[in-house]
Amino acid sequence: MINPKQKEFIQLFAVSGKSLETISAELGEDKNTLLEWETQFKSEIIQAKAEMFDNILEQNKLSSIERFSYLCGLYNRLKDELDKRDFSGLPTDKLYYILDDVYELIKTIKNEPDTWLNK
Repeated sequence: MINPKQKEFIQLFAVSGKSLETISAELGEDKNTLLEWETQFKSEIIQAKAEMFDNILEQNKLSSIERFSYLCGLYNRLKDELDKRDFSGLPTDKLYYILDDVYELIKTIKNEPDTWLNK
């Protein structure tokens, strides 16, 4: 069973960005104890981080479908811009790499949506 101090540790460690040393001082627990808790409550820490990300996405109205739609639109805008280029300037290569990265991300989302959504 997780006690209140451990719950507070999980939240602080997962979402605050504070160091173990700072959390140790705040909670009045030895740093070695916190290292043990980090291992012991790894799944709870991951869950707390996932919940934080979900909350941020929800607050910003960024559903997975909206993000996917945005990436597809971005890909098309980049592709259109690349099609206008005559390939005589150096920035074109950077545009091509961005286009390729966005395309790979779109493929990843399409083929493995659950994996991508958990990142």
